[in-house]
Amino acid sequence: MADDTKIKIITPYTDVPYAELPQSDDANQDLSRVRSLQAGFGSKVFRLDRQGMWMGAETFTGAPFSVDMLGNVVASSISLTGYVATGAAAADVNAGATTISGTQITTGSITASKINVSNLSSISANIGTITAGTISAVTISGSTITGTTLSTATSGQRVVLTSTLAQYYNSGGTEIVDTYASGSSFLIKGMTSSSSIYIDHGSSGTTAFLSNGTIKAIFDGGSNRFYSFTDGGVDLGVSGGNWKNVQHTGIHINQGIDQPITYWGDCSGTTISPTNSSFTMTNPSTGKYTITHNLGHTRYAITANTVVASGAGAYSIKVEQQNSNTVKMTIFDDTGTLRNADFMFILCADPD
Repeated sequence: MADDTKIKIITPYTDVPYAELPQSDDANQDLSRVRSLQAGFGSKVFRLDRQGMWMGAETFTGAPFSVDMLGNVVASSISLTGYVATGAAAADVNAGATTISGTQITTGSITASKINVSNLSSISANIGTITAGTISAVTISGSTITGTTLSTATSGQRVVLTSTLAQYYNSGGTEIVDTYASGSSFLIKGMTSSSSIYIDHGSSGTTAFLSNGTIKAIFDGGSNRFYSFTDGGVDLGVSGGNWKNVQHTGIHINQGIDQPITYWGDCSGTTISPTNSSFTMTNPSTGKYTITHNLGHTRYAITANTVVASGAGAYSIKVEQQNSNTVKMTIFDDTGTLRNADFMFILCADPD
């Protein structure tokens, strides 16, 4: 070894300038019996002994950077630049990478059986493919996510997307509704006998029914009306598929002109049937009847006849007064004597 070979020794208490290494004919023998080397002290130390090489701590196991005698490296952070060739070393890393976690990963390729990224502050990589048995993350963002099953939860209320349909479960974990495409149709199907399907718009919004992009019918929440979008645009019922009963109260029926609203009653004593009618009746004296209807106008026509079954087939009934809220009628026999009797009436009123 050259005469100027020296080692600077630093201790916590003194700074020894330089200690000369002993001279020998064979320079390879100068450090052959050294058990350990150290430069610095405390956490500012570099050491080398039979465990390996480490820096930044008094012990090998507590060091933030270390290399053991088998070549295993521990480092709190590594920044690599340039090109790292693939090969046996990369294969060894991939084979042992069962879990990858930390504060930051910067790489071009990851292959692992499990990747846990819940505690990562950043991942920066140009990765064409990630192959893993399990990926756990708080948020996954991407332009395209493809898979056979995607579930919003493992149990309870959730949505499960598969390759063919979307399944909706309630809080008890029961599958309630499925949606899926079948041929050229899109199907919303209730999966239990009590499954209900709702279409709910805002209080002033609308629900529209379209055909090939054109609105055909609308339910308007603001006006509380269901109507065809254009005049003559939608029919209700077809030949061989007519509606059964249409119930209405106080509405217009237009067949080119407004159709009247028709009321009827079966009168006996002081009772008018059907009982759901808003009409009432009194019998102030024999043969005298007053029907209260509260239409608020006199634009109506009323006809009446006595009921034969009551024994009054020969009786006559006459409308004495037709007012905006009442009708007064009189029943008498063929001698002109006032009589009480059952009768029926039909009243047709202007809807306006």
